[in-house]
Amino acid sequence: VVAGGQSTWSYTDSRTLTNNQAVSYTAQVADSTGNQSAAGTAYTATVDTTPPTNAAAVTGITDNVGLVTGNVASGGVTDDTSLVVTGTLGGATAGASLAGGETVRIYDGSTYLGNATVTVVAGGQSTWSYTDSRTLTNNQAVSYTAQVADGASNENAAGTAYTATVDTVA
Repeated sequence: VVAGGQSTWSYTDSRTLTNNQAVSYTAQVADSTGNQSAAGTAYTATVDTTPPTNAAAVTGITDNVGLVTGNVASGGVTDDTSLVVTGTLGGATAGASLAGGETVRIYDGSTYLGNATVTVVAGGQSTWSYTDSRTLTNNQAVSYTAQVADGASNENAAGTAYTATVDTVA
């Protein structure tokens, strides 16, 4: 890297790094004759390309508006324009919970909406919930899925979509 009088620089590592490979980068300043300064503090990282093994499933959409409230069946109709999406971790595996740094990410189709709030149930199934902050409109279809992401943003595959259509017209 030639800094050219600037106070910042960057370097692109041209190697192909592999999963679980540790890297440690240091930098030195060299003058035009090759004299080098002492190396700076090492910047270390570990490559993580493996998605989490934990899975999240959408198990319900809660309708809190109108005469008919409660769970909306997948493929059903709701008059609620601000839905609460709920689910479980680990499919049917009792005691499943998130590992350190993992989050449950909620999608409507391919659109990322946000992270769910996870409730860890001791000795039982951990659950999660997400309140869709959008104001949904009449005839709007939703298709919610959940994916577990690790601290490196690797995501597992989405499960079956839980769908509904908003109907606010009498």
